[in-house]
Formats: sequence, structure tokens, C-alpha cells
Amino acid sequence: GVLCVVADRRLHNYFFILNAMSEEDVVDPFPKIKQECGKHCPSQLKAYEACKSRISASKEGDCEAWYFDYVHCVDHCAAPKIFKLLK
Repeated sequence: GVLCVVADRRLHNYFFILNAMSEEDVVDPFPKIKQECGKHCPSQLKAYEACKSRISASKEGDCEAWYFDYVHCVDHCAAPKIFKLLK
């Protein structure tokens, strides 16, 4: 079968589409890889969590920049692992 990846970095969604002719069971490897790679980004996660705490207390602002810093770190780790799985 042919495995294709469509990625929308802004939304951080990954969709794995298997060729309809294939009989393989498709397992999305991204959640596991994302979890593993999240462990490599503790400072970004800590900054994002701290921002969320500040925002929930003040009810003003957002943490978009901190979230994207964390996602960028995770993507930097995950991308080579994901693309290595492509056929």
C-alpha cells in the first residue's frame, strides 16, 4: 500500500491516508511519536503551562506564542521520525 501524509502545521493535525486497494491495517504512528517527542521539550511545555495558569487567573490574553513554541519543538523532533515511515 501507499501511505501519504497531509500536514497542516497551523492546526497541528496529521492525517494518514492509505491507498484504498491495500489490505493493511493502518495505525497512526503520530500520537506515540508526539508523546515521545514532547518529553524532549520540557522548557517549552513549562512556559506554555505557566502561561495557561496566568491566563486562567487574569482571564485576559492568550498563550498562542507559547503553544506554537512547544508545537515547533515537538514537530522538529517528530518530523524526521514520521517521514522515515513513509514508503
